[in-house]
Amino acid sequence: MATYDEAAEVRSEDALRDLKLFSTVTQEIRGILEQVVVLKEKTPDDWKDTVQELRVDGSFQFLTLKKLNRMAQIRSKNSKDATAEAKQKLDENYLRLQNLQYEISHLDREINNCLQFKSKHEGVDLVEVDEFYKQAPDEIAKRDLTTDDEHLRMLARLDWELESRKNLDKELKATHERKEALAEKIKKRKQDLESLRPNLDTVLKSTMPLQEALGDHFTEKKALDANARFLPGPLYVLFVESKAFSEACDHGTEIQIGGNVEAAVKAKNLENRAFVDATNLYRNQDDEESDSDNEDERENQSLRRRSTSVSAAAADNKGKPDATAKRHPLYVSLKVSLDAGSENSPCLLLRFYHYRDPDFVSVLPSLELPGKYAGVKNSAVLVAASLLRDLQEIDSVNGSFREVGEGEKRYLWAQRLAGLDATDGDREERYSNMRSVIRLIRHRINARIAVAEQLIKFKSGSIDCDQSITASYAPALSFNLVAWKAIDFSGYCKLAYTKSVLDLGVVSENDFFFLASLQRGTTANAKVAVALSNQYPKKWPLLVVHLQWRGDHTSEEDLDLREIEVEVNCNVPGQIYPRKKLRNALLSYQMYRLLAMLDVYVETGSNCGGEMPSEFPATKLCPRIARGRSRTKPYNYDARYKFQCY
Repeated sequence: MATYDEAAEVRSEDALRDLKLFSTVTQEIRGILEQVVVLKEKTPDDWKDTVQELRVDGSFQFLTLKKLNRMAQIRSKNSKDATAEAKQKLDENYLRLQNLQYEISHLDREINNCLQFKSKHEGVDLVEVDEFYKQAPDEIAKRDLTTDDEHLRMLARLDWELESRKNLDKELKATHERKEALAEKIKKRKQDLESLRPNLDTVLKSTMPLQEALGDHFTEKKALDANARFLPGPLYVLFVESKAFSEACDHGTEIQIGGNVEAAVKAKNLENRAFVDATNLYRNQDDEESDSDNEDERENQSLRRRSTSVSAAAADNKGKPDATAKRHPLYVSLKVSLDAGSENSPCLLLRFYHYRDPDFVSVLPSLELPGKYAGVKNSAVLVAASLLRDLQEIDSVNGSFREVGEGEKRYLWAQRLAGLDATDGDREERYSNMRSVIRLIRHRINARIAVAEQLIKFKSGSIDCDQSITASYAPALSFNLVAWKAIDFSGYCKLAYTKSVLDLGVVSENDFFFLASLQRGTTANAKVAVALSNQYPKKWPLLVVHLQWRGDHTSEEDLDLREIEVEVNCNVPGQIYPRKKLRNALLSYQMYRLLAMLDVYVETGSNCGGEMPSEFPATKLCPRIARGRSRTKPYNYDARYKFQCY
């Protein structure tokens, strides 16, 4: 029985033939439709039969179109199946290619790993060959076999290294066992000692009256030493040096520690933790470094340096206060008494603070005066902030003191006492510097109190001097001190007659400045600008005179006044300063000498021509030793014969 296989026909027929057949069929259908339209328009007698025939013919043509459509669909399906099959083969081939490439890369890596393989024994620090043959036993050394074979020799050396390390491990374990036993023993003894602490505290409390009676404050010293453990390095150096100096050389100094101890303990713990973290970081990186090659070693070292610096800086910032003017919570207090044997003695309390970044020590002074000094307590020269200015010569030369806070300054001598000055690191030099600073502080307090007492008397118009000295100046004074007031540096600069002094730079804005008014009668007046150095009396006061009598006179144009200033500013200090008992009253002797010389100046004014005013009687005798006009005035006084002389 014959069958129709449309798929076989599709395979046997050509698609181009079907395309041409499709065109032909569509044209025939178009013609049939046109004929039907014409017949319906003209309606001949048999048009219906004709239309029916055309309809049947058109139906057959549509059947042909359907067949062509089925064959086209079959061809499309066959093409898609062939394409899918070809694509599947291509994907299989591409996947096989990728697998091959992966296997190739894997083999390359394995080959490179094999080529670059380094055995761990290369990083093992083996003993030298000669030492190996000396130390290793014969069953390990096998000298007959390993002498000529490098591989066997290396295996033998590794066996000996393993055996040696096993022995060392046994020793290490034995040592750890001994360590644990000792630690347990120490722990037990610590517990025993801690159990004794309450009893010892009770004993110490019961001995407090005895300590007070004997003057040995053992408990206070113990607490002081306990707090000293939390001081920063510079303050600890200062504390130890000051305490040793106080106990061995000077009982007029007292050392204490103040501040927030709890905050200092926290800061100390943070610093210790940061140090441990940095140490562990170094140790871990050193262990990793031993397992790497040379290139990795260099990279690890650079990484270690960077990470260590960062972590150490972070830990440091974590364990310390803010670097912007934040100071350590503890401070060292040094009390310097003027008289060690008196309870009512003036004393200067110095508080030393420590700052970091930059690392320096600052000083905050405060002066404590007993009741008998109440009259001079508010004097400008006794302001605590000014007592330490130019304490040492190097401070005045370098201007080393800098303002840190209100009344708180940093001084070079303080840095030396705290061991922060690299040029003064010797212990003996720090000791001598400590002794020098304490001595200078006492001299400064003595001098300032003496000056303050003199200034109080100057304000009342009186000048007190030793008669043995004033007798060589003049028996009596006619010029009077009528006013005395303090002025600032700007007021001193505004005075016209101080310009030459300022140009020479012999005064500083840190000095004390005063203006004195002198008067004799109603016509002779004088203004005296006084510059008092912080280093008084070591640095002598400077007096500049402006005389208003028969005109204005200053030392710039008047030779006699210049001679007076030379005498007052140079000769008088040269006579007084070597005498230790009188040097602190130097300013009073200068003022007294100035008044005596001004008396001579106005009483001998007839040398310049004109009659003397009746208010200036000639009360002083002066023999003439030569004829003619005298070029100088008889400022010197002969106490023996009681007359003025040249």
